[in-house]
Amino acid sequence: MGRHLEGLVVSPETTSMKSGDVAAAEAVGTSKQFGATVALRGVSLSLRSARCVGLVGRNGAGKSTLVGSLTV
Repeated sequence: MGRHLEGLVVSPETTSMKSGDVAAAEAVGTSKQFGATVALRGVSLSLRSARCVGLVGRNGAGKSTLVGSLTV
């Protein structure tokens, strides 16, 4: 099972890449706050190209915020 980060589950398969792999998208130590509300705290994620990845979690867990941080 993956790590739980503020209601978000990140699978170990997505965060550990083999030597020589190049990440298609990567976030390292990402944090995001909206006023006093912490949406993300120290989240790291590496995504390989040509992979299908599901990001699941309850409402308000920070899924959209995490994806938004990858597209900035």
